[in-house]
Amino acid sequence: DFTILIKNVQANLLQSSSFKADDVLTLYHTKNMFGYIDNNGVLCLVSKINLEPLKYDGFKTQVNEDQKVKVNSQQLKFAVDSVSKLCNNNSDIILKVSDNKLTAENVNNDIIKIPKEGDVADCRMTLNRQSFIALINILDEKVNLCWAEGDGRKIISVQTLDSDENVDDNSFTIITTNDR
Repeated sequence: DFTILIKNVQANLLQSSSFKADDVLTLYHTKNMFGYIDNNGVLCLVSKINLEPLKYDGFKTQVNEDQKVKVNSQQLKFAVDSVSKLCNNNSDIILKVSDNKLTAENVNNDIIKIPKEGDVADCRMTLNRQSFIALINILDEKVNLCWAEGDGRKIISVQTLDSDENVDDNSFTIITTNDR
């Protein structure tokens, strides 16, 4: 048994399309390396630096649930992946609520609707594309997206839901917007 906290960049390097979420992998680790062998027999390794977890208590006090929508993470991922592929690599992703519809958009005005549960006020939130994609790749089936009402920079809380759709209190995930 071992626990290791790695950088997001390293986690992205370990992502593979050669296995599914329910596949069993053999993990390997040495004093300096961590990784697995995928179903094709390829050894995937990254260096181990074992970061200290971020202190997040301050963020918990700033998280607001004034606005909350429940979304299917696969539909969210599809929408974000699709609009991401239609623009350049440096573009942000825009989550927009207008007329009580949630959409993912890019700078080229490509728009994909994301089915949601919950009524929220109109708003526009600009997110770093790479950070948002890394986040949605690890989400459970359904999640709540929560944020404070109003303009400007926001902290979006991503609440994972258990099989009964109750909030998992053992999980705390946030992403900040690029809005000013």
